[in-house]
Amino acid sequence: MTLGHNVIDAPVPGRVVVRFDGECYSGVVDLIVLAASNNHEWGLNDGNVGVEAVNSNYNISTFSHTRVYNVVTGVDSFFAAGQNFVNTFGTGIASVYGTLIVEYYPSSVTAVTETRLAPANFRLDQIYPNPFNPTTEIRYQISEISNVSLKVYDILGREVATLVNGKDTAGRCSVKFDGSRLASGVCFYRLIAGSFGNIKNMVVLK
Repeated sequence: MTLGHNVIDAPVPGRVVVRFDGECYSGVVDLIVLAASNNHEWGLNDGNVGVEAVNSNYNISTFSHTRVYNVVTGVDSFFAAGQNFVNTFGTGIASVYGTLIVEYYPSSVTAVTETRLAPANFRLDQIYPNPFNPTTEIRYQISEISNVSLKVYDILGREVATLVNGKDTAGRCSVKFDGSRLASGVCFYRLIAGSFGNIKNMVVLK
């Protein structure tokens, strides 16, 4: 099934990075397979991330899948694709809340990496896995030179860590966070970059 669709019109040959990530809510013992693809339906050759319910009611899981495609001059379509596999006891119920990002880089860019290519927008990613123990990686992207603040707060809103505080150039970034000094439970991480701000939750599980 098609969960998202973006089109690019490449002026010259190049490469396209397609990324599909977000959260999936699935029923017990159901397996949801999700992929970023150049095909509107999921196939075995697409690669995938699987999300399977593990408790008696439902499971909430974050996911992230990225693929890189070579393109020629002209129009190309890219998709967020999914497939739901239900066993005998499955409900077949799933909800997917995700973002499909398609970024084009002309052939003059010699390498497509996850680090310093300038993205088109600001974004704070959901960590994966979540819950985590004891360390995790927080990923975000900024589209222009900005004053960047990335902080972690406990459930009461008290600041427990400052991970980034200063000016940074455009690109994709990742920061390691060590939660070994925190008790088990929910905490929050907040990104402020220029006029952009976003906050997400994460769970320390010990």
